[in-house]
Amino acid sequence: MSQARGSFLSRSLRFVIWSVLVFNRFRRERIDMVNCHSLSVLPLSIALKVWHRALLIYEPHELETETSQMHGLKKKVCKFIERLLVKHVDYTILVSDAIETWYRKYYKLVNTAVVLNCPPTAPISLSRYFHEHFSIPAKTPIFLYQGILGKGRGIEITIEAFKTIPDQASLILMGYGELFEWAETQSQKLKNIHVHKAVSRSDLHAITSAADFGLSLIEPISLSYEYCMPNKFFEYIMAGVPVLVSNTVEQRKVVQQFGIGEVATAQTTEAICAGAQKLISAGKSKFNAGLKQASQEYCWERQEVVFERIYKQVCAQQSQ
Repeated sequence: MSQARGSFLSRSLRFVIWSVLVFNRFRRERIDMVNCHSLSVLPLSIALKVWHRALLIYEPHELETETSQMHGLKKKVCKFIERLLVKHVDYTILVSDAIETWYRKYYKLVNTAVVLNCPPTAPISLSRYFHEHFSIPAKTPIFLYQGILGKGRGIEITIEAFKTIPDQASLILMGYGELFEWAETQSQKLKNIHVHKAVSRSDLHAITSAADFGLSLIEPISLSYEYCMPNKFFEYIMAGVPVLVSNTVEQRKVVQQFGIGEVATAQTTEAICAGAQKLISAGKSKFNAGLKQASQEYCWERQEVVFERIYKQVCAQQSQ
């Protein structure tokens, strides 16, 4: 415990030195607005705001003080810093409704909005890429997980679930991360598990469209994960791919509202298998209408309107 605490303090000291160097680099520049994307650089952003009398927009990409990595002294310090400094921010942009509610409740913020990480509108690409790439029988449904292959994302339990239904569906794990090699080893033992390296952003939509169903089984091991809206979730929607999601607040709300898939009732192999089998029985086409409606709601074109409104509002207040 003391060793971990010492490591945290050592890293913090190095980060303070870096922040001072960055501040000195930009203190003679003309800066009208600072856009801060992480709690770690919020103190530096506040310093630049005050020095330049600039606007400051804060855009944390998750509920940073409530992640699984936040505990002990580190969590206490980070919560104190954010609570102290966030009141000096001109506008705070959050990545889900639940996270916005949390910030409003605990920090008493007023100037907040939600901007989701949605992809731009794109036509659905009809493809049999995965069937052809992995020589999967044409009638076998494809379940795709795309993204980071890491802890807390349901990778291990998803493999455990799909290895119990080897003749009903194939699982594709596409991405990168600490579990990539382990997943590859599992795929060599199991005929319906396949691993694909990460693809470029320009190819992601077309390749995602080749799946029959998408998986977003994030494990609710922290409040940040419980409240999250993963990028992959919106990418499945835009690709016209029905989803099987974990029973987290935001994902469940959208799936049930638009009728675009199934919610696993628990983070167990049995619940995941049951959800997958319900999707297979229903068939992909059953969800087309809901997916079309959801893709019109959850696209970047709608999110950028919110961005534009916020920046216009903040700039107008500055000029008054």
